[in-house]
Order: sequence, then structure tokens, then C-alpha cells
Amino acid sequence: MNTVIGKRTVTVVALIFGIVLGWIVCLLFEDYSFLTLESDVNLMDILAVMTDLFIAGIVVWAVEKGLQNKRVEKDIYIAELNSIINILEPLGDKCAKDTTLSYNVTVYDIGRMRKTFAGLWRMIEERDPRFSKKQNNRKEHFTIQIRNLSTLLTDSSDYNRVEDSYDYVTLRKGNIYLNNTIKPVIDNTLTSIKDIILRLKIDINHKL
Repeated sequence: MNTVIGKRTVTVVALIFGIVLGWIVCLLFEDYSFLTLESDVNLMDILAVMTDLFIAGIVVWAVEKGLQNKRVEKDIYIAELNSIINILEPLGDKCAKDTTLSYNVTVYDIGRMRKTFAGLWRMIEERDPRFSKKQNNRKEHFTIQIRNLSTLLTDSSDYNRVEDSYDYVTLRKGNIYLNNTIKPVIDNTLTSIKDIILRLKIDINHKL
């Protein structure tokens, strides 16, 4: 992306410079030109043209710099969202393949996803309150789905598993035991969270 912007900048500046330089050369060497131009070129005219060229270069550079800074900010937000997916996907794989999870590790992973998303949302609110307001439904949906996942796996509100909350999930000796019947429910919850993250990444890329 930055390479494309850099090439565009060079092209624009080179085009402007070429046009202006050609105009100056034609004025200075009118006798060798087939164009009819005025011959009374003074230093002030040349300085004015060069000033315009310099200003044009500064404007192009400023625009490019602004686009680069905005791209860097977007990349930071997307990296935070990717870090959530990097927690989510291994957890989903483990839930699909195994029937036993570590309670402490699961609580830790869910907490990391919550904290990462909360920190990201604070940055987005500071950067663009209007964007964060438009995306508020996604934020609420993420919060609800993470809470559902936590309840399904750990019941972290009491920091202890209430064994009769779900017939197919139990906690014994620091481990979470999953019955295969509950796995589709867990998978649907994980998929919903991932879908929220992916859609938010798209909106950050195109709308922020």
C-alpha cells in the first residue's frame, strides 16, 4: 500500500516538474521553438513557478504522510483483532478435538480476549467517536457472545463451575469436561465471535 502511494507521489511530482521545466525551457530558448511565446521572462516569473512547484510537492507529501499514518493506525487495530482470533481458533480446535480443557487456561484465554477487545475499543473511540458509535452493535454482540462462551465453559461470574447449569459440561479437579452433545453449541458461539471480528476488520479497512 505504501509502495503504491510512493510511486503515485513520484509520478505526480515528476509530471508537474516536467511540465514546468518544459515551459521554462521553451521561454528561454524561444528561437528554437515552433511555439509562439513571449520572450520577456524575468527572474520573478521563474521564482514564482518554482515556488508553485515546491508547494505542490509539499501538498503531495502531506497527503501521502496522512494516508500512511492512517494506514499505520488501521494496521494496529487489525493486529489487535488478529490477536483475538489467534486465541479463539486454538480454543475452538481444542473444544472440537478434546473432551477435557484446563480450567485455568480457559479462563485466562477468555479474559485475554475480553481485555484485548476492550483496549482496542478505547483506542477506536479516541480516534473516531462517530465510527465507534456506528459499530456499537458489534461491540455489544461481541460482549454477549464472550459472556456466553464464558458461561458455557467456566461460569466465571462465580469463578467456579455450577455443575447443573449445563448437563453436558462439568468441572472436576481443575479441568473442564465436555460432552460431545454440547460441542456444537460451543462451536456456534466461537464462530459468532470470529464473524464479529472479521466484519469489524473489514469496516476498519474501508470505513475508518
